[in-house]
Amino acid sequence: MEGAKRLMGSLMVLMMVVLAQGRAELADVHHPPKTKYCAKKCFYKCILRLIPQRIALCFGLCMLGCKLKPSQVVYNCTYDCANSMVNAYKPTDAEKVEVFVGSCYKTCKQKNNN
Repeated sequence: MEGAKRLMGSLMVLMMVVLAQGRAELADVHHPPKTKYCAKKCFYKCILRLIPQRIALCFGLCMLGCKLKPSQVVYNCTYDCANSMVNAYKPTDAEKVEVFVGSCYKTCKQKNNN
């Protein structure tokens, strides 16, 4: 029961971080309803994963794809990078997974633009 509470707490923090990042990156696009739509869509898509890190990874990648719509090359690069980091470091909370997704996205986006 304690693990479930911690997981839900981590997911709530993750959603807040994603929403805050989305507002910052998409401020000039002016699509606030889309953030809410994406968060809801991604929550339902990812909640059935059994491992908390996998839920967080799924959610972070889903939000990235839904809101920022990166190219398939950038998305695949981000997915592979974040997945390998989660496997290697085995983070214990959702925020660290979100940091991995964000860091990988930034790196992959820069590599694709050059």
